[in-house]
Amino acid sequence: MRGLKAYIWPAVEDGDHLRAAQLRIIGVTALTIVVFGGLAGALNFIANFERFALQAWLGLVTPLCVGGLPALARSRLSLRTTGLVTVGFLYLVLAGQAASMGGMAYPIVIYLPGLPILAAFLIGPRAGLGLGLLISATMGSLFVFRQWVPTPADWDINYYLLGWITVSLILLTLAASVVCAIFAHQMAAAGAALDEARRRSDAANDAKTAFLANISHEIRTPMNAMLGMAQALQQEDLDDGQRDKVETMTRSGDVLLRLVNEVLDMARIEAGRLEIVPQPFRLTDTVAMLEGLFAGQALEKGLDFSVRLSGESERVFIGDPVRIGQILANLTANAIKFTKQGHVQISLHADVPDETGQTRLTLSVEDSGIGIAAEDAATLFQPFAQAGSAEMRAYGGTGLGLAICRQLCELMDGDITLDSAPGEGSVFTAHIRVAIATGDAATATRPASGTDLSPLQPLRVLAADDNPTNRLVLRALLDSLVGTLCLVENGQEALDLLEAEHFDLVLLDSRMPVMDGIAAAQAIRKGEAETGKPPLPVYALTANVMPEQVAEYEAAGMTGVLAKPIARDALIATLLKHANDEPADRDTPPARFLAE
Repeated sequence: MRGLKAYIWPAVEDGDHLRAAQLRIIGVTALTIVVFGGLAGALNFIANFERFALQAWLGLVTPLCVGGLPALARSRLSLRTTGLVTVGFLYLVLAGQAASMGGMAYPIVIYLPGLPILAAFLIGPRAGLGLGLLISATMGSLFVFRQWVPTPADWDINYYLLGWITVSLILLTLAASVVCAIFAHQMAAAGAALDEARRRSDAANDAKTAFLANISHEIRTPMNAMLGMAQALQQEDLDDGQRDKVETMTRSGDVLLRLVNEVLDMARIEAGRLEIVPQPFRLTDTVAMLEGLFAGQALEKGLDFSVRLSGESERVFIGDPVRIGQILANLTANAIKFTKQGHVQISLHADVPDETGQTRLTLSVEDSGIGIAAEDAATLFQPFAQAGSAEMRAYGGTGLGLAICRQLCELMDGDITLDSAPGEGSVFTAHIRVAIATGDAATATRPASGTDLSPLQPLRVLAADDNPTNRLVLRALLDSLVGTLCLVENGQEALDLLEAEHFDLVLLDSRMPVMDGIAAAQAIRKGEAETGKPPLPVYALTANVMPEQVAEYEAAGMTGVLAKPIARDALIATLLKHANDEPADRDTPPARFLAE
């Protein structure tokens, strides 16, 4: 029954209400003709099969054929083409049957006034008017020249009454033609206005996306310098006071970076481009991340901070650990921010897997903070919404974090709830679904802390970035870790150096003069294909990290993407991934004449 309803009354797709209305008109018309036309055709078949076999069969089959009209309208043919085929076929069959048997006395002519309606909505207002005039002329001709129309001798026809029926049908046809033509014209005008509005909306969204991408790039570039240098300073021998200052800089930079990421995520959500990237992960890694990020903050405020695992939490799962960590980080940051004393407790629970290999993760963050009133909780998960009390607004924030958490939970087949009361704390609980890892994926582990960095010493790294500050940050982060670091200003210089020297890994900024990173990566891959050389690891080191931009890097043949501001741990992990690919015969180390 649901299938029949969807066939006759299709849902609106891609916001195109006009097309949905046209398809629904077609569906209702087809259903009406199939039911009533099929019944009339069956009665006519029984009564006239022996004398007019062909007409009887056509009268029976034609209404049933109309049942395929909705499917035809949704095919690759346009609605206009569908209308021309359908209306032309129906006119020829109906008029031909009437002209070959009984003329206006043949009950099948009752369907002719409905054809201008189909023509108006499927082909256009003018087609509806034109077909209305043609059908009116056809019916008039069938009555006027009735003596040339074959008619069964046993039909008792009152031609006076038949004349009035003919006039009535002609008037009905003309009226239906005019009314439907006017309505179809208004629908077309409304559809054009809707298309224009949609075009402007899409253009505005594209402009907003471009603006956000540019703003992201412009913000991430100076942040790369600030956070990169702060991470480099953390490697130095600092006294306690200096280390506290550097850590304050790092935490403040992380807050600013999280704000930039939230704005970009909200833009992706509105554009329908926020994606989940499944991969093997362990909840123990998530616990380590949370403790590293928030244990110190909680300790500074004198809060009891704890993370608990229960259920099947020790398994390896298949899901998006980055997005799961983002949900927990948002909820935990809020809990610490709004809690002056007491505790913040994070609970992670995994249910027993079902028969499909899926399980539900429950992520709960409980605090003893100021709490949230019921009337404020109703809008808390809406974008830019914050709890209404002046006390809560005084804590600041954009109001994007919880809205993003809700969207992420929904993308992972889950939801998020809140249990809170003013002065009694809050409990945010997120439910998501993940798969259980099997085979090789189940062996996924987190690199241990205190990783041995000695394998990086033989590495030869080439980096291209037109920004002197970014090159300075790379030198501060990598110069003491890798054996050779060469820094150049654009992609062309990187290609020239690659022709003369051997490197183990290349880092390319996406935006550079002379030759950008994308063009340089394409040239590297083209050269490898021509010479048969093994692929060189080439990474985009960029502040442009919108999904469509990342897809462009992948299409250019890049191995991966490292986002600015540069995260030292992510950079080291990337280098370690390729540290074991060292060839046995090494040439003389490359000169550093291009390094700054």
